[in-house]
Amino acid sequence: MGFNSKDHIRDYKSILYIMNKSILVVGLNPAWQKIMIFKEDVNKGEVNRARDMLTFASGKGANFAKVIKRQEHIAILAQFVGGGTGDMYSSDLKEAGLVLLDQHVKAPTRTCTTLLSSVSEATELIEPSGKITDDEIAELLNKIKKHAKSCDAFAICGTYPPGITIDFYLEIAKLARDTGKPLLLDSYKGILPILEVGVDILKINRRELAALSEEEDIYKGGMKIIEKYPVKILAITDGSKKSYLFSDGNSCEFPISFVSNVVNPIGAGDTVSAVLFSEYLKGTAICDAFRKALDAGSESCRYLMLSKRKQ
Repeated sequence: MGFNSKDHIRDYKSILYIMNKSILVVGLNPAWQKIMIFKEDVNKGEVNRARDMLTFASGKGANFAKVIKRQEHIAILAQFVGGGTGDMYSSDLKEAGLVLLDQHVKAPTRTCTTLLSSVSEATELIEPSGKITDDEIAELLNKIKKHAKSCDAFAICGTYPPGITIDFYLEIAKLARDTGKPLLLDSYKGILPILEVGVDILKINRRELAALSEEEDIYKGGMKIIEKYPVKILAITDGSKKSYLFSDGNSCEFPISFVSNVVNPIGAGDTVSAVLFSEYLKGTAICDAFRKALDAGSESCRYLMLSKRKQ
């Protein structure tokens, strides 16, 4: 039998399809992001004129999903969007190649503004989110349930807007458990019911660990979470300081690579979460996966954001 190039191409595409995972990302608190760039420091009580501005879709869910897409997985992002800012937000993510489970709501999508200058650290201004109605909540949850069996994994990213309770995230955790799909959780407020259901990866920062475990010592806090709840892997970041990994009763430290010319550190944690989960789903050894994720997070600090649009 001779070599058939068309069959070879089909086989190659089948292999790629098997390798690529479909990840349903639940990010309930999206943001239309503005980055205002100033030549000099921003002075309180004075008029400050930006020399440039970028706008794009952001928030923990969107940031996570964009990095997942860059890791050559299929990113399905479930979210609430509303108003003109919501339209711009969804349009930007469609251009990025994400699959969107949008639930349109009355409340407009919030705008968050980052102030950047070469002489001071980034400052983030976050608008309050509008309240979500019971009908809007039920409709998005139904959309997620319809995709639960067809996706390969779940990720819960960030906080939730007014009108939502932890019960929404708890439903996602139960879906993951009942369908046998891996679950990453990148959130910490009120998540104890989710931890009781179980997660594959809990990724939080050191301050969040202290609040969650009621322990200031990172090792005591980390082991407390691992021993008390069915959490397979606990990944802790601490900005530019060391990061920590807890798994199977063991723990280890990871030094963070020095980053010169830091432009914008906001969103680095979302990059860490996405790369860590991507590598985990590929079967990479967890210590190697976390090291790759931390390096990717450090590298992201050298850029304004994961995607940008000049105005």
